[in-house]
Amino acid sequence: MKFIVNRQELSEAVGKLSRAVATKSSVPVLEGILFSAEENRLTMASYNYEIGIKKELEIECLEPGDIVIGAKLLGDIIRKMPGDTVTITVDENAVCHITGGTSSFDIVGIEATDFPEIPTTYDGKEFKMPGSMLKSMVRQTIFAVEEENTMPMYTGIYFEVEPDYIKLVALDGLRIAIRKETAKNEVPMRFVVTGRSISEVFRMIEDESDNVIMRVGTNHMSFMIGDYYLVSRLIEGNYLDYNSIIKKEKRTCLTVNTDDIIDTIERISLIINNPKNTPVRCSVKEDEMKFACATTIGRANDSCPVALEGEDIEFGFNAKFMLEAMRATETDEVLMIFNGELAPIMIKPKEGDDFIYIVMPMRIRNG
Repeated sequence: MKFIVNRQELSEAVGKLSRAVATKSSVPVLEGILFSAEENRLTMASYNYEIGIKKELEIECLEPGDIVIGAKLLGDIIRKMPGDTVTITVDENAVCHITGGTSSFDIVGIEATDFPEIPTTYDGKEFKMPGSMLKSMVRQTIFAVEEENTMPMYTGIYFEVEPDYIKLVALDGLRIAIRKETAKNEVPMRFVVTGRSISEVFRMIEDESDNVIMRVGTNHMSFMIGDYYLVSRLIEGNYLDYNSIIKKEKRTCLTVNTDDIIDTIERISLIINNPKNTPVRCSVKEDEMKFACATTIGRANDSCPVALEGEDIEFGFNAKFMLEAMRATETDEVLMIFNGELAPIMIKPKEGDDFIYIVMPMRIRNG
């Protein structure tokens, strides 16, 4: 196997494919990138059984063949090499001779026959989204994905695709993030894609004006992002009926300036070491929201203006969860809706339902 390739293009591709490479795996081939050269085309692939990425590059193919090369070392070598092109030659012992400019390296590769086959979704249901829309929706929901694997279903983002809208939902048991956009789709579908996969999709969308083409199969889904192909496993199971938590009633409704409440909570948070166990106490009367918090470090009190409709209220909340929800709104003002101090706190736009964030309250001591 022997080919010549543009060094910068190869370096960029190796960097992106490295995101689907396994680290410290008991299967060494998963720590590498598969290179398949033929007819002046190089197909590169990486796969860790959760995410797979493919990319094609134009090359000067002098001898076709296949090899797997360790991603980390190769990336470091190509990035530091001088010259505009790189020549990679693989001998009969799977040793890769890499030359460029004045530099040359010999590193041991792995036979391509050991590399697992990446799933395809050619027969899946297809729909498209503008890159800018998908990035916005992911950015405004991904923070609420369950980080631990205690409930696998909640470690992903739920896609609800209907003829006239697309909705993304993330939750971790203590909060819910819902983001909705108007869109035209031919085939309704429901599925859950892993949080890690959708995070990589987010990072790979560079030209937000392009459409991202998605295909949903039985166990996997794929994303065409420019000339990169990413495939992800789907999470099986029944997703929470999140609509049952969204109540139409409201005993208290606050109109708040998002910058004001973010700044206030950030100041209060300076004395909080463990948000999970330290509630921020909040009381609302007339046109003022008062905040108070006490920890082993000290005490803090602050306030910000609000427009109150309905009953006065006192409640506790997790500062980290509230901050992440407020930052995700990306709007000047929001509504905070309550049905009692221990009912879920709903955050939504003043008009419409483009987003809904729900944060579970924390119990506070009297006094």
